[in-house]
Amino acid sequence: MKKAQAEIMGLLVIVILFIFGGLIYMMFAGDEDPRLTRDITQTGKVQNMLDSYLQITPCFTEKPYKQMDTIIKECYSGKETVCGENCKEFIQENLEDLMDAYNPRQSYQFAIKEEDEDDFIKIGTCITDSTTKETKVATERIVAGRDVLTVKLIYCYQ
Repeated sequence: MKKAQAEIMGLLVIVILFIFGGLIYMMFAGDEDPRLTRDITQTGKVQNMLDSYLQITPCFTEKPYKQMDTIIKECYSGKETVCGENCKEFIQENLEDLMDAYNPRQSYQFAIKEEDEDDFIKIGTCITDSTTKETKVATERIVAGRDVLTVKLIYCYQ
């Protein structure tokens, strides 16, 4: 009985050593390209920023509180004012406030457009020059009646 228990314990030790060996190998093998991890992180941040922008409820004078994607749909459909302001200016001001709160020195470009049409709203310019290392793009689609709007955020990393 004791001999069988000793053999099981030995086998368990060997399995644990293999697991630790595999973890150490994966740790060193994953360090080959740290840019991939950074790219995934930056892309995720830009997508999260766009998602949060579309979900904010900036107007508290009208109930029920409307999220920004609803305000964009209504503005595109012809509603002129939101919270007593021009709807396009309201959308622009809220985006600029979000971008300034995140990083006021970073350049970005934001656009809302219908398929194969001119931009409904376009804010900022993502200038690609010698200081710009790369850009990250996030897009969302919003259904406004029969039309599908594409909301696009381009963020320039320097």
